[in-house]
Amino acid sequence: ILLVALFAVPTEGFLSRPPQTLYALPLRGGGGNANNAKKQQQQQQKKQSLVETRAAALGQFAPAAASLFGNMLTPVSILAGAMVPIGFAAGLPFTVPEKESKFANALRKLFPFMATASLASQLCAIMWASVTMNKIIETEVAMATSVWALIQRDFALPWAAVNAHFAMGMLSFMWVVGTKAFFIAGKGTSGLSAAGFAMSGFFLMTSIVNRGVEVGGGAGERFGANILGLLSTYFSLLFKSAIKSFGFFQWMAVGVAILSGVGTIKFIASEISSA
Repeated sequence: ILLVALFAVPTEGFLSRPPQTLYALPLRGGGGNANNAKKQQQQQQKKQSLVETRAAALGQFAPAAASLFGNMLTPVSILAGAMVPIGFAAGLPFTVPEKESKFANALRKLFPFMATASLASQLCAIMWASVTMNKIIETEVAMATSVWALIQRDFALPWAAVNAHFAMGMLSFMWVVGTKAFFIAGKGTSGLSAAGFAMSGFFLMTSIVNRGVEVGGGAGERFGANILGLLSTYFSLLFKSAIKSFGFFQWMAVGVAILSGVGTIKFIASEISSA
């Protein structure tokens, strides 16, 4: 009877099922752990790839930074050397016996102040560039992603200072040249025409500086939108540096410059009103 019952049971549905279907159900626990391990492995690979990419992007840009500061030394030195004869060795008499117009008198009185400010600004640019170049060579500078990133990280103040003093010295130099041309040409229409060439150069140089400052290091990284932004950045960095590490002569330089500027404005105003 048992044998008959055994052979009478239908084999379809169990014994006839293919063997592989017995293992088609997903395993609990083990499959989840495998997925987590795979995800962790992928995350580690991404992190390792990111680290390798950053390491590959870093480079030693100290020589390039030193070269940029060195590029500024030549034009600033030329301007400083030219300012001595035109502004001092063969400058304008501060007073003249004949009566002059208020405009001519103001230019004459302003001449020595502008010549001194121009020369001092150019010498400051030379000092900033020379000392910074020495520091780049003497010290071990960390790697960076670009020369602009290096300057912004380690030499933002010196770079802003060199460019700001160069721009101020150059523009005041053109002012001195224009003033000298005005008096040499006779102070009248001819004098204005001669000075006009210098003023044309003055305005063109201002435009060139504005465009250079606006571009900056590219990708929106810059010290300002124009020359005023550059000067604002420079004075801001200089003020922060003075607060961070107190420097007696640094504060003295700022204080004396402010007093001299105020005194110059008052003197010129009084000269114009009394002329």
